[in-house]
Amino acid sequence: MKELFRKEMETLESYVPGKPIEDVMREFGLTRVVKLASNENPLGPSPKAVEALREELAHINIYPDPGMVDLKAALAKKHDVEPEQVLCTNGGESAIQMVSISMLEEGDEIVVGAPSFSLYDIGAQLMGATVRRIPLREEDSNYDLEAMLDAVNEKTKIFYLCNPNNPTGTIVSKEDLQMVVERLPEDVVLFLDEAYFEFARVHTEYPDRS
Repeated sequence: MKELFRKEMETLESYVPGKPIEDVMREFGLTRVVKLASNENPLGPSPKAVEALREELAHINIYPDPGMVDLKAALAKKHDVEPEQVLCTNGGESAIQMVSISMLEEGDEIVVGAPSFSLYDIGAQLMGATVRRIPLREEDSNYDLEAMLDAVNEKTKIFYLCNPNNPTGTIVSKEDLQMVVERLPEDVVLFLDEAYFEFARVHTEYPDRS
């Protein structure tokens, strides 16, 4: 009988999301929780965003622009790049999945720090690629960038850096990031995940481009 599912599904890890606030309150008997683990805004949505959503409700019977032309143009102008350089997705998780599906196949490799955001590993495993997990440095729980660069070989497709790292909160400095860019082969994609940059940009060594 033929197999219906890909063999990678047998060993694929499950993504474990952050606990809802209600669960944390029940588990620890708390009455107030400020949740930072899931990169949510504890202050609530912007009033401008709420108003824009209200206005758009009158048009939800029509498919939105799949090319997101206006949004890409606005983002490109803000960041001084071309619209063709902007990719819009439904959050960082969707971008990671899209990159994995587009680039990886059996025999390819990715390099990640360990621990870091688990979806890097899951995306690679789903496509049959090998994950090279490089342990964080014991002395400061930061990336061992030298060891990560040493793990790069002719099979490496993606080099993941989560900055600041999730879950440790440590950062890759401007100097170290420049070193990685200079030493990484041109045919290896540097995936720089800055989902939590708002928490780190106050650090003088954080490579904030704003």
